[in-house]
Amino acid sequence: MSKENIEILHDKDIKFKFKKYLENCDKEVLIISAFAKIEVIKWIDSCIDSRVKKRVLLRFQKSDILSGATDFEIIDYCLKHDWILKFDIKLHSKIYLFNNESFIIGSANATNKGLAFSGSYNKETAVAGNLDLEESNKINRLFDSANDFSQKLIEKMSMEIINENNEKSKYRDWSKEILEGLSSSKISTLFKEDLLTSSSPKLVTDEDIKLLELKKNELQIEFNSIIKEKFVESKFYQWLKIELSDMPEQVIYFGELSKRLHSVIILNDKVFRVDIKNALANLLNWIQELEIAEIIIDRPNYSQRIRLIV
Repeated sequence: MSKENIEILHDKDIKFKFKKYLENCDKEVLIISAFAKIEVIKWIDSCIDSRVKKRVLLRFQKSDILSGATDFEIIDYCLKHDWILKFDIKLHSKIYLFNNESFIIGSANATNKGLAFSGSYNKETAVAGNLDLEESNKINRLFDSANDFSQKLIEKMSMEIINENNEKSKYRDWSKEILEGLSSSKISTLFKEDLLTSSSPKLVTDEDIKLLELKKNELQIEFNSIIKEKFVESKFYQWLKIELSDMPEQVIYFGELSKRLHSVIILNDKVFRVDIKNALANLLNWIQELEIAEIIIDRPNYSQRIRLIV
């Protein structure tokens, strides 16, 4: 990406550039936005040819629906109008990609206020320009690694929204049943940023503090419950647990596990096989030092054996 191609946009200029890119889009459009309103998705449809491939990734937390930041009806609309819809409840990005070349990245969500559809709109800023293939692939991987909407999941979410509205409950998160269902879904993609860089929870690096969304003061108490909770919620740990669940006896050895990690990690020039083995060793050491009871690690022969206790 050349700096010469970058254009800084504010407020209504974002929508004007958005429309220009849509009108020139003849292959595919990718919408990544924490929040979205159905009017914006319909507007995008009106600006592009029906043959254009359409994908959208939203955060879709329950609180987003209840607050009106995102329309639940988007699911039904996307299913009926050939949109591929995914979600990630940790998403905060706002990225718009056109033909895998042109992009808009900034603060603007795909909402009426975000894209200045209404008279009262937010003060937003974005940059627009062109990407090379490697950069566009990074954005596409963000979409690929997100959660799919199954019919069963849609029905569960719909029922929870209905019950929430009827009971006027203050509970703002999806139920444990839904969240556990998401964490048990097959994780097909990991990024270097998902891997642990510290060999021990006693020596947490700044990268791992960010990865686990910890605060500095939460590190003062050795092996406190917050660190343990954040660790088992991490994508890296969940990947291991799912891999073990798929094994015939919920058992795997280090060598095979390393191969599996190598097959899902998104590589770049700075990531080598030795880095992956070190990251895996870090993960296993954290499990042992934090005394995670559901996973047992031993060494019956030359290689470490990892077992899931069910």
